[in-house]
Amino acid sequence: MSLSQVLSDLQELLAEPIFTIGSTQTTLGRALVVVAVLLVTFGLARLVRRSTLRHFEKHDAGDDVAAKSTANIIAVVVLLVGLEIALHLLGLRLTTLFAAGGLFALGAGLAAKNIVENFLSGVILRVDKTIRTGDVIEVHDRWLRIDRLGVRNTFGTTAKGEEVMIPNATVAQSIVTSLTYQNRLYRVETSINVSYSADLAEVRKVLEDTLANLEWRSRERPPTVFLAEFTRFNVIYDVLVWIDEVETATERKSDLNEALWASLKEAGIEMPSA
Repeated sequence: MSLSQVLSDLQELLAEPIFTIGSTQTTLGRALVVVAVLLVTFGLARLVRRSTLRHFEKHDAGDDVAAKSTANIIAVVVLLVGLEIALHLLGLRLTTLFAAGGLFALGAGLAAKNIVENFLSGVILRVDKTIRTGDVIEVHDRWLRIDRLGVRNTFGTTAKGEEVMIPNATVAQSIVTSLTYQNRLYRVETSINVSYSADLAEVRKVLEDTLANLEWRSRERPPTVFLAEFTRFNVIYDVLVWIDEVETATERKSDLNEALWASLKEAGIEMPSA
C-alpha cells in the first residue's frame, strides 16, 4: 500500500461523521481537535494558576487564602474560554446553554455581580499596592487598621477595637485617606489659649521647651508652634507634633495636652477657658 493511499484512507476516516448538532456536523477529525483544545486548555489553566501563585509569593501578598482564590478564579476563566472554543467547534455556545436556564441564569448573574465586582476590586488593590496589610486608612470618617485583604472583603480593626469587614469594591471606589502609604509618621495637633496678660515670648519658650523634651515625639520632623489667632479674650497657639506610629495618635494627643498644661501652670501662665 502506497503512502498516498494511506493518507487518503486516513483523510476519509477523519472526515467520517460521528454526530450532528444543529447544522454542525462533527467528524472524527473535528472531535480530535476538540480533545486537543481541551487538553491545551487544562494545561494552560494549570500554568496560569501556578504563575499567579508565584506572582503573589514574589510580591509578598501575605494572604494565602486570597492568593489561592485569585489563582483559582483566573484558572476558571481560562477554562471557560477553552470550553467556549471547544463547544463552538461542536456547534454549541456557552451563551446558548446559559440562555436555556432562563430566569435561573438571570438570577445567578445578578447574584454574582457583587461577588465579581468585589473580587476584581481586591485584585486591583493588590496590584496597585495602595493598601497593604498593617496600613492605617481613613474611610467613611473612621480609622481602620488593615488586618487582611480578602477575596471579597477587606478586614480591619477600628480605633475602638471593633473588627469590621468592608467590601473591596467600597474601598476601591471610596475616597480613602492612607495614613501609612509612604511612612507611618503622623501629626498630632492641639490648641492652647493664653491670656493677653501673658508674655508671648515666654509662652513660646515654654511651649517649645516642652515639645523638645517629649520622649515619644518623632525625631524625623521637628515640632512646631504657631500663634494662630487673636480672639476677644485670649491668644490661641496651635501646637504640632509628629509621632512615629499613627495608631497611638489619640493617646499621644492626651499626653501632649497634659504636658503643655503642666508646663504652663508651672510657669504661672494663665489659660482662660474662653
